[in-house]
Amino acid sequence: MLMRIDNEAAARDSLTSFKNSEQLEEALDTVKADLRAGKERPLQHYEVMFPKIAELIREVMPSFVALEQVRAKQRDDASSMQTPRQIGNYEIHSELGRGGMAVVYEAKDSKLGRRVALKVLPFASGLKAISVLRFQNEAQVLAQLDHPHIVPVYDVGEHDGSRFLAMKLIDGAPLDDVVTIESHRTAASSDDELIDVDTPTVIEGFDVPTSDESVQHRHDVPMSIQHLLPVDPTERLQFIASICVDAARALHAAHECGVVHRNVEPSNLMLDEDGHIWVTDFGLALTRDNESMTRTGDLLGTVRYMSPEQARGNRNLVDARSDVYSLGITLYELTTGRAAFEGEPCEILYRIESQDLVLPRKLNPEFPRDLQHIILKATSKTPDQRYETAEQMAQDLERFLAGETTTARAPKLSERAARWMGRRRRTVAAIAGFAAMTFAGSLITTALVYNEMTKTEAARELAEANFEETQSVVDRFGLQLDNELSLIEGTDHLRRRVLNDVIQHYRSFINRSQESGGFTEHLAVTLNKVASLTERAGTPEEALAAHVDAWRAFDQIVASDPNNSEWAVQLALCDNNIGLLYAKSGNFPAAEERYTAAQTSLRKLVEADSTDSTSRRALGQTLNNVGLMYVERNESEKALKSLSEAQAILFAITDSDPGDELAQRYLAATFENLGAAHRTISPQRARAAHADAIRLQQQLADAHPDRVDFRQELAICYDSFGVLLANMKEQSDAAKAFATAADIQQQLLTTSPGSPIVLRQLAWSSNRLGQSLARLGHVSAAIHALGNSLKSQQPVCDITANNPQDVWTLGGIWNNYGFASEGNGDLIAAENAYRLAVEKLQAAFDESTSSESQRATLNRAGANLARVLKRQGKASEASAVLNDLQRGTNNDDA
Repeated sequence: MLMRIDNEAAARDSLTSFKNSEQLEEALDTVKADLRAGKERPLQHYEVMFPKIAELIREVMPSFVALEQVRAKQRDDASSMQTPRQIGNYEIHSELGRGGMAVVYEAKDSKLGRRVALKVLPFASGLKAISVLRFQNEAQVLAQLDHPHIVPVYDVGEHDGSRFLAMKLIDGAPLDDVVTIESHRTAASSDDELIDVDTPTVIEGFDVPTSDESVQHRHDVPMSIQHLLPVDPTERLQFIASICVDAARALHAAHECGVVHRNVEPSNLMLDEDGHIWVTDFGLALTRDNESMTRTGDLLGTVRYMSPEQARGNRNLVDARSDVYSLGITLYELTTGRAAFEGEPCEILYRIESQDLVLPRKLNPEFPRDLQHIILKATSKTPDQRYETAEQMAQDLERFLAGETTTARAPKLSERAARWMGRRRRTVAAIAGFAAMTFAGSLITTALVYNEMTKTEAARELAEANFEETQSVVDRFGLQLDNELSLIEGTDHLRRRVLNDVIQHYRSFINRSQESGGFTEHLAVTLNKVASLTERAGTPEEALAAHVDAWRAFDQIVASDPNNSEWAVQLALCDNNIGLLYAKSGNFPAAEERYTAAQTSLRKLVEADSTDSTSRRALGQTLNNVGLMYVERNESEKALKSLSEAQAILFAITDSDPGDELAQRYLAATFENLGAAHRTISPQRARAAHADAIRLQQQLADAHPDRVDFRQELAICYDSFGVLLANMKEQSDAAKAFATAADIQQQLLTTSPGSPIVLRQLAWSSNRLGQSLARLGHVSAAIHALGNSLKSQQPVCDITANNPQDVWTLGGIWNNYGFASEGNGDLIAAENAYRLAVEKLQAAFDESTSSESQRATLNRAGANLARVLKRQGKASEASAVLNDLQRGTNNDDA
């Protein structure tokens, strides 16, 4: 996206940064888990997942993968050996299970002769401080817990650099091996064949999914365990409820000792041959003494079972009720046989916070109502609405088993509404705020804007002493309110009313000044403000007329005082602003005339005083806009000439005065436009220019965290950079840029919910991210990104009452979603998406002045639909689609 320099602003990013070493450790753990799960992914997959350490990944990953493959062979060789190994006093018999950190063996204590489960932290894992800390934490926690349903610890030690933990050996299996939890959708693979995304329509404009967590279990569930699970559905539910009673009481005992498990899930609940349940794996437990073991923002445990507060990484809110939630999700899955939330980890985190569980009784009308109430209470999104303790949950489960009334009841309508608003508090706040303003109706102007104006007007005397103060109140109030309203959906008419009130205030001053014949300079300044505001609130013609009025006022001042450089700069900037308006309307000859006048005046001022940063900055600003005009006219050489001169001028200013943020903003915009100018001539120079633009915008954004406009501009810079990289076929880097842009825009939505500006930009970036991921072969991730794009663009169409341009964009995204789904083998989803694409594109085509290229785009989407219909054996439907397209083309020609 090209950047004009007027009086509007630039960009910023507030992404949290982490130390490279911590990110690398996380990346290596992810690779290890993938390899052990049999998932061999390309290097680019991890570069996209961890963009901030992509260079480190390129350097380290090949060697690490090779080493892991050697280790895997060694593990296989070791497991095939008949001779048991020895760790301390423990003779290893077989491997029971393996996680990302430790290995669990069946072993024999050579001194006492008893069988134990020996959890071993290998030497390599012991090199990581966090792994050692968590291993020691588990040992300390288990040592202080004494409960019949918590696995006791016998011994802790170290042997040849490997730490170990000897525990009671449970002859049984984890519940996720005993009870089958079915997926309710077909999982999409990110390793499907590369699709040709140049074939479908690409309409130019969220978190790249992380890998699945993987823990390998080698349990062969004994028949004695399988027979414990009743076949009768009612008896099975009662059996599961009864073992959850014991699990809840074990957790309550831990909570009473100040221990929060934080990783309650079926795989950490072991069922032995006597039907006895054991809570295992306290490696992530939080105690009163180890609060420094994790930081706010860490995500610990299996994503699917995390409470909403854990999913947000908010450690301060994690307590016993978090374990209650996880046990509730476990109970849900065990009793319904269905995963509570599915998708890539980033999708699951979103759903945990924003989506309700599918009601068990909706899945099975015979599901006990009271048991459903218990599950819903335990898994409430808000901790205060859950059971206060795990003991309370255990007691309610016992009431259910005894046929008694449970304390958990179906939530009332008012409670459900409150929960809905709680999950969407930002959106509700925006709606409520807007409702309050619209309820006030015309009172908004009298109660707010007009009130401020009349107070100043009542006190005013047309005197120099208080003029600036009077105007600054109106400036600050009116413009700030306009900026805030621009980010709230449905407030366009209110914005115009506020701006028109401010303009009216200025015009009343103008009329008085003209009548009294005084304050000529202030009159010119005020006319200039009116012109800028009219660009926001009025038509292009009204804005142009207002700018011409301002130009005339400054021209009169300069004529009476030709040596005043301040007013001469303002007159030149008036020419610049008029040139901008002409360029926007496509009147390039008139734009060139005004730009030339501005340049001529500013060059004279710079020659007269080369140290004056104001005139130099204004010249750089004007040259940037001239270069932008030439970029839009595809006159690259002229564009580069103007932009290069602007760069040199603005760079010199920022070099001598790093605190000149206005010059820095102009320089960032110039680099952005240089990137566009170089794009077809020298992609590498374009790349460097975009990188410079991002660097400068990032500095501005970091210096002003409260500036939403800075963050918007930063997102635009990343998006433009991604477009360049995609054109250069550097899809991995392009995906990183688009993902960063989408991340920034997603953050902006938290402060500006429903903003059509932010939603539209998020839709563009997510769409482009999906295209790049598809080109990389990550079809599943591409579908996820394109889905996010659709979720952002549809509200834009609703807000703008189906503006044809927005509907056209929506149709293009649906087309790309269809193509990705087709590449993923989901022909039904592809067909539905293509149908929506054709519908939206046709509607937009019919409502606007359409071109041949738009007809070609529409035909391409139709051809995609016809192709997928044929692949499903629907030849007649495919022919009908193609015939409709041909008739449309013939009508255009006629």
